[in-house]
Amino acid sequence: MLIGIAYLALFLAAGLLLARWAVPDGSPAVAVPLGCGFGVSLLAALVVRVLLAFTVEGYGVDMGCFGAWAGKDYYNDCHKKQLDADFNPWGIA
Repeated sequence: MLIGIAYLALFLAAGLLLARWAVPDGSPAVAVPLGCGFGVSLLAALVVRVLLAFTVEGYGVDMGCFGAWAGKDYYNDCHKKQLDADFNPWGIA
């Protein structure tokens, strides 16, 4: 129970910081509900992720493959280089 309250407080704080970043000139009447909504949404996503990880067989492997695929696309998009015949980023002959 205490761990759940700590997680809720952590995610509400993160949500409030996100709301403050999203609406820097907003009044507290706007930022507090928005931050609480962000925080509860983040916590709900974590709960769904944990429940899926413990109940669906192979979910962790599937997410690991997805992460590797997403990382490859991130590398290709963010680290564009002059592509020529000699460019070989992984050293594969």
